[in-house]
Order: sequence, then structure tokens, then C-alpha cells
Amino acid sequence: MVAEGQVYEVLVRNKRGKTKIADEAIALQIKNVTIESGTLIFEGIKLVPNSDTSKPHDQVTYTKVDQQIEALDILAGTFGALRAVPSTTSPGTQPKGSFGIFEKASGNLIGEFSYPWEGSPTKKIGNFVAQEESDDTLLYTSGNFDVSAERFIQKAKYPEVLIVGSGPLGATYARKIIEADHEVLMVEMGAQESSVVGRHKKNAVGFQKDIDSFVNVIKGDLSTLSVPVRERYTATLSPISWNHSKAFTRNGQNPDQKEFDNLGAAAATRCVGGMGTHWTCATPRQHKTLERSTIFTNDEWETLYDEAERYLGTSRDQFQPYSIRDQLVKSKLEKSFDVLFPNPDPEKKRKVLSLPLACKRNTDTNPDFVTWAASDTILGETVNSEKFHLMSEHQCTKVLYDDNSKNVVCATIKNIAGKGRFYVFAKKYVICGGSVLTPQILFNSGFRPVEGSLPALGHYLTEQTMSFCQIILKDEFVQEVENTTNPEWKKKVDAHRLKHPEDPLPFPYNDPDPQLTTPVTDDHPWHTQIHRDAFSYGEVAQSLDSRLVVDFRFFGMVDIVKDNRVEFSTHIRDHFHMPQPTFHFTLGEGDCERSHRMMQDMCTVATQVGGYLPGSEPQFMEPGLALHICGTTRAGADDKDSVVDKFSKVHNTTNLYLGGNNVIPTRNACNPTLTSMCFAIKGAEQLISEL
Repeated sequence: MVAEGQVYEVLVRNKRGKTKIADEAIALQIKNVTIESGTLIFEGIKLVPNSDTSKPHDQVTYTKVDQQIEALDILAGTFGALRAVPSTTSPGTQPKGSFGIFEKASGNLIGEFSYPWEGSPTKKIGNFVAQEESDDTLLYTSGNFDVSAERFIQKAKYPEVLIVGSGPLGATYARKIIEADHEVLMVEMGAQESSVVGRHKKNAVGFQKDIDSFVNVIKGDLSTLSVPVRERYTATLSPISWNHSKAFTRNGQNPDQKEFDNLGAAAATRCVGGMGTHWTCATPRQHKTLERSTIFTNDEWETLYDEAERYLGTSRDQFQPYSIRDQLVKSKLEKSFDVLFPNPDPEKKRKVLSLPLACKRNTDTNPDFVTWAASDTILGETVNSEKFHLMSEHQCTKVLYDDNSKNVVCATIKNIAGKGRFYVFAKKYVICGGSVLTPQILFNSGFRPVEGSLPALGHYLTEQTMSFCQIILKDEFVQEVENTTNPEWKKKVDAHRLKHPEDPLPFPYNDPDPQLTTPVTDDHPWHTQIHRDAFSYGEVAQSLDSRLVVDFRFFGMVDIVKDNRVEFSTHIRDHFHMPQPTFHFTLGEGDCERSHRMMQDMCTVATQVGGYLPGSEPQFMEPGLALHICGTTRAGADDKDSVVDKFSKVHNTTNLYLGGNNVIPTRNACNPTLTSMCFAIKGAEQLISEL
């Protein structure tokens, strides 16, 4: 069990002059602070320059602790929270002390609070009169000063490390830290939907027998992040119905979002395991010169990739040896490439390779099925360690950062499914919430994309362009398999014919899908997946036999541009009551030209093996659908153009680390998860060295 204590919390609201926040005449002050034991933490509002220069200021929460608490302002129309916390070395010991609330201009005492308190609180404190009581909460008001105060007793937890997010990156940090014999508390805002922590949902037998049925699982798990909304009056609505003149703001609906620069398909998955519960498990390494950052040496990269692949069980041999269609498509493409892309140098010749996948065929039990890797694979046996603690349906809303010590003091955790909140006081904090939700937590914690804070926060966003089509295999290829002389193929085809004489196709029902790729090269700077898999699109109708279908997904890299970014609202909240994200993302001239060549290449390659499936002709997919957003908290040496250092530690902090595709600082075409794991491994090693 994680050590626990009690936090005595007073939330003071200055209700006066909400439009005059900077008017000191109606500000309050916290003074006369005494601390006999434990720690006292103050959280209040300060004004900072706004990243939008059309606005004069932004309201940002800030934190002060212990000896820094002398006279602290509670500005007009804002709040101040004081939390008395047990010592981290003695969580079970009650904190003890007191403080006063004063009117700043006159110096008049409004009320005094002493802690700890027990049982039923008093009905009056200073000029505060108790109005409403519920459990351990008491609401006080002061009519003379238009001030209210709420008093709470909250829980505190004291793990060594707090990890926010349970996807593959959170799991990577957790495994490394637990294997080093340190304690981890992991919080996840989504539910645990499987008895196995973070299991890939595609491991269910039904989905492996009918991959297209998995499409609806993915659709259900993706929650879009920013949806433009119309503001016009609905003229044809019934006169008795409610009609709107303002835009809606529920479930990602965002009046600030413009369609032309949106990543309309960008989405988050909120459950234990995160995106890892339905990802494609493709784990290519970045191209050494076109994609990889120089933040690590090539030798370091190779070592990190080796370890990440070991955690996932990445290989290229779980489909090709077992699949007739994989071998068929590969051989036909290789033959056509000799003509289409001739090159006398075998090293530079365009190759068709098996797609590196994080999975393992169940050869010991039933080789018809594979186990797809996810957070459970990465965690391994550490999930059973007494040092691992998981709390699902608990949301980290913010971390409290002390500017003076450069420390994160604590994190606020909200019980989504239940009631209330608690505070986590850890030695180290790791946020792995995804490329949008991670900077969202930082923004809600008071970090801003301005000089003096984190100027690169949310900026330098990249997302891959994506082209897609599906083909039906050429008839001549099907007939070739029907009349094959390949002994391994013939054995399988004959057995299938004997068992299923009614089937018009020679491919066994359990023939694994093709899983192929052509690597990123200078001449073809895009990642390809030539395969069959379930996405939130590309479902094959039940009236068509999917054994004939091959998917072509090509992913294009996008140049790094500072102004491609995600911003967070100070006035609109998403449906989890966090700052609403708004995307500003456009393609440059080079991106457009490269994407056009990528589409031409996909059409050339796809038509070598078949004709287009009606309805799935070549098309560019909606921006954001790749679900590979990177760079929003990018790694680098300079805090002016990056958010974290090479160890994924947030600049100018001592104990806050990040994980996810958001730390990748370079453009990339390939699937980014394996590379993000490299950063997480490096970050975890540094974190452990500091514990």
C-alpha cells in the first residue's frame, strides 16, 4: 500500500470585483502564518503576459510553500487554497499551525484558521459564519467582505514516483522504475476494461477471426479532441423547439476551432492501456538521417531500440512464414520493383520487407492466433509487484509547481467515477497522457508558451499526411495459388480444398493476413504499410471476402514549423473540465509536394497487385487520422525551442518528466511509439539515478 496521510485544506474565494482582478484595493491577503509541524502549501492566481498579445494578461495558478509564505495575495474574483500537509518523512503525523485572512487595503482581519481540526467544526471563525455543512466540508461566508471559505479534509498519498497515464510509455517508465526497486503509483483517467492490465483488445479470438469487426471497437475508443461547431440559427427547426444562437461546447465542440487548420480526426483514448489497447503494433525504427534526432548518438539509439523491442517482443517473422498471401504479395512487389525502381546497387535497391510488429504467434497453443503487445506486455511481471499500484478512473488535473525550488510539490488527482480528490506527494512525477493531454495538464498547471515559462509548449507540432486505398488481388495471382507447385502452399491449399470444397478461394480460412512495408529512403521518404488490419476506417463489407483485400497505408513526414501548434483555452473547458485544445496546423509547400509524390507512389505500388476496391479508391485521409501527433513537448537543449531535455525532464524543473510521442523533436514518417519508448527508457534511467 502507498503511504497515506491527511491534508487540511481551506479554499478561500474573493468574490469581490470579478472584472477588476488587478485592483489591489479589493484584494485579500494571507498573513500571520505559523507552522509547527508539516508543510503549508499555498495555491493562488497571478497575472502573466498572454501568449495572445491582443489580451492584456492571463490568469495562472502558482504555488508557494512553507518559508516563502509571508503575505500572499488573493486577487479580486479569484481564489486562494491553503493545504496543510504532513511531512513526507512522517505521513501519519498530523500537520499543525494557523494562518489569518486579511483585507489587503485596510489590514482588517477577516478570519483565522487553525489546523488540524476534528469532528464538527465551529460555527464561526472570525467574521466567517458557517452556512452549510456536509461530512468534512464546511462553507463559511463573510457578508461584510463578500468572501467565502470552504474547509476540507483530503487524503494524501506518498509514492516514490507518480506516473500519469497507463499506455505503452507510462508502462515503460513503470517497468524500469519498479525493476530498480522503487515504488510507482500509476493513475489513469479511463476504466480498466480487461482483467489483464492494459491488454490489447485485438487479442480476443472473435476479432482475430474477423478483423473488420474490430473497426467498431476502435471507433468507440477514440474521442475527438477539437470539433468546429456552427453558430448559425437553424431556420427549419420547429418553432416550439429550443434554438441556439451560440455555439455548443460539449464533447470536444470548440467555437474557437477553424476547420481549415484543424486536425479534425485527432483523438484520445481514455482507458487503462490507452491507445495501446487498439494500436496496429507496427514498430519500425526511424531512418538514421531523415527522421532520427541527433540528441542521442547512433550507438545510443541502437541500444535504446534494442531494449524497446525487447520489451515489446518486436519481430518480422510472425506472419511471413505462415501466410501464403504475405509471401505472394511480397514476391509480386519485389518482381515489379525490379522494373519500376531499377538500381544496380543491391544496398540501394528498393526493398519489400516484413513489417516489424510487436506480437507473438501462439505456436505453443494455437498458431492461428497471435498475442498483440500492449502495456501488459511491457509491464511484464512488474505488474504483480507490491511496488506497483494502479488507480483507474482517476484524473490528474494539475501539478503544483514551486517557482522558487523548481520542484513539483504535489499533483491533484480527481476521482472521476466517484467523488472528491486527493493529493499525491511524490519524489518524481511522470506525465504520459498523450501528445495533446500531456501539454494540457501542463497548461492547467500554470505553464504557458511564453518567455519565462515554456515558450515551446504546444508548438512545433507534427502530424503525418496519410494516403490510403484498398485493392482486390489480381485474378491471375489467385489462380497461381490455386494451381501452385510450391510444396508448402500446395499442402495448405489441398488441405483447405478437402475440408471446404465449397469455398471458391484457395486461401485457407486461417491464412494470416499480409504484413509488409517498404522502408523510408531518400528517394521514397514515407513509411508504408501493405497489410490488412483494423483502423477506424477501411472496414470491408461482410458481402466481400476479406482474404482478397490488401490495405495500402502510406504515411508522409511533415517539416518542423513552430507555428504548427495546439493551444489551450482559458475560457472553454472540455468534457473532462480541462482547458479545451485548439489546433493550428497547415502544410508547407514541401509537405504538399512530398505528399503528392507519396500518393503517386502508392497508386503505382498498389496497382501491381490488384484493382481498387470500390469505395476505397486512393484518397488522402482527414488530418489527424494517423494518430501520430508529435513534438508538442519536444526534447532539446534550449528551453526557448523545446520543453524537455534529452532525458525528457521538463526544463527548469527538478522532478517532472514527460513521456510520449510529444517528446519526439524531429519530423518522422514511421510509427512513432518505438522511438518514444527510447526516450522513456532514457528518461527512466535518469530519474532512477536521482532517487
